[in-house]
Amino acid sequence: MFTVHENAVFSTILALIGCLILAMGTCGTLLWVIYLVSWRISRSPNMNRVCAPSSTTTATGGINLTVSKWPVCSMRLSTQIYMLNLTISDLVGLWSDGFRIMYLLFTCVDVRLIGGEISCRIQLLLSYISADLSSWIFACLCVERFYIMLYPTCKYSLNRLYLRTAYMYLGIIYVAVFAANCYIVIPTEDICSDAYANFAITVFKQVFTRLAAPAVVLSSLIGMTVILAKQARSHHSDVRTARRAGNALVPPSPWKTEAFFSAKMMLISGIVFFVSSAVVLMNVLMNSSYAGLYTTRSCDSSGDYINNAVILVYWFAIYFRAYVFMLSSPLTRKNIWAILLILLSPLNRVLNAFFGCGGDGDGNPKGKSAENSTI
Repeated sequence: MFTVHENAVFSTILALIGCLILAMGTCGTLLWVIYLVSWRISRSPNMNRVCAPSSTTTATGGINLTVSKWPVCSMRLSTQIYMLNLTISDLVGLWSDGFRIMYLLFTCVDVRLIGGEISCRIQLLLSYISADLSSWIFACLCVERFYIMLYPTCKYSLNRLYLRTAYMYLGIIYVAVFAANCYIVIPTEDICSDAYANFAITVFKQVFTRLAAPAVVLSSLIGMTVILAKQARSHHSDVRTARRAGNALVPPSPWKTEAFFSAKMMLISGIVFFVSSAVVLMNVLMNSSYAGLYTTRSCDSSGDYINNAVILVYWFAIYFRAYVFMLSSPLTRKNIWAILLILLSPLNRVLNAFFGCGGDGDGNPKGKSAENSTI
């Protein structure tokens, strides 16, 4: 057991880390959602072309006006649909579970116990459904990327607008996840009680979320790695052949293509997801008393601190995934920066009006002409 002072220090440190995770996770996921729905915002009729941030300058009465164009997400529509559902479920889980841990560390009170049994069940349903959806939608996203890399010339891979398969798999995932968590709303299951324990449900949930989904992700990652390794060997062989033949033009590198950046994004985020899921599973195996714990009435033991820290690590990995998506390719980074400039343009106008700084109101540094704007 820790002293009262040590408990206060540990709780405060973990709570502040939780606040940082909650703030950065919310900002990152919201920004990624905005980017994913950018094709609806821009109303672009052509979704096959890669759209970089651009601007048009028109002369009106001798004054040059720069009109910002909202950047269009260049990913295939099925990937956007998967990522949109994934990010929304991550955001719901971050606030239903991450906020709970932060509040628990600050006050030693579980928010699930505030408001009665109905409130407790609703919070549990949101938390567990969002976590399961996050795991399985990401697994489906990894499988899709592996399939596209394995069969790049098939009809599904070439048709970037095809959505029927994505909607079908998402429907299956939603039905399966709701069925796996329906016990939360069954009145006979006193799930909000401190003494509640159901070994069968606990084992099923761990297998469904912490074993099956990571296994699918790991299999897809291994497949993508093998394909990338084969592409690397083939490219190096082609380069050597061209140099032996005295050909000055070597084959183009596959590492600067959109497909490679997508594969890299999935590999990095997949590794982060797999490691975080493994950490949660190890915590469950080492601290079995927390495996089926739905509500908390203590927060000052070493096991409590370890369990809360593991949950924070898991949600850190979840919000980190959104930043991996945003930084995955030069085009995506450029588009995200363009969206930030557009969203912050009102602040620039306010700063310019009050302090004479902050740019010209359109994201351009003060003193820079509108003709040179890249947004």
